[in-house]
Amino acid sequence: MPHRRGNRLLRGEYKRRKHAGKKRGQILLITPSKEAQEHFRQELRATWRQAANMLLSDALTTLNRKILGWGNYYRHYASKRTFKKLDQWMWHRQVRYRYRRPPKKSWCWCYARYWGKLPWRKNSWLFMNPRTGQYLYQLSWIPIQRHTLVCGRHSPDDPSLRSYWERRQPKKKPFKGRCALCQEALDNGEETHIHHLQARSEGGRNELSNLCLLHSPCHRQVHSKHGAHLKP
Repeated sequence: MPHRRGNRLLRGEYKRRKHAGKKRGQILLITPSKEAQEHFRQELRATWRQAANMLLSDALTTLNRKILGWGNYYRHYASKRTFKKLDQWMWHRQVRYRYRRPPKKSWCWCYARYWGKLPWRKNSWLFMNPRTGQYLYQLSWIPIQRHTLVCGRHSPDDPSLRSYWERRQPKKKPFKGRCALCQEALDNGEETHIHHLQARSEGGRNELSNLCLLHSPCHRQVHSKHGAHLKP
C-alpha cells in the first residue's frame, strides 16, 4: 500500500488524521481517494459522450444509476466536500452536452428543454426533462451517515445486551418485524418461513389473518414432535 506522510490509500479510500483540538486530539477522516474519483469521472465522461446519441430519459436513467451507486458507497465517509466538487464537475459536463446536442440554439431555448427547477430544491438550474419531470440526481443530496462504533466488547449474542442492540438496530435496519415465536427481530440474518396458524390439513386458508413469519429454526421447532404445545 502506498504511504504518504502518515496517510494511506486502501480500496479507493484515502485515510488521514486531523487534529481536532486538545480534548479530542486526532481524529481519523476517511475520504474517497483521488484515484477513485478519477475512475468515477471517466465512467461518467464515457456516459455523457454516449448520451449525445441517446434519448434524454435514457441518459438520465443511466447517469442516476451510476451517481446513486457511487454516492451510496461513500456516504459513510467524510465525503461531503467530494460530493460538492463532483457536482460542480457535472455542471461543466451538462454545458458541454448543451453545445453538443443543439449547438446553434440560444440559452433560453436550451434552458426550457434541458433545465428546470423543483419546488423543494433551491437550485434553479437542475438538469432535467421538463416534459416528464425526470431530473439528474446530485451527489450533494445524499446524506452522510456516520457509522456508530460498538461499545467495548458488546456482542449481539449476549442476552444481557439485547436492549443495547435494539437501540442500534433502527439506525441500520428500520424494519421492525419480529418472529411470532421467539419475539426476536426477523432481519437478524436467519432465514424466515411463512407459518399457518391453523394448519392447511385442519382447514386453514392462505389469508393474512392465518399467516405469520417465523425464523426457520423456530418453524422447525413448532412442527417437531416436542413442539406441538408451542403456538406463535
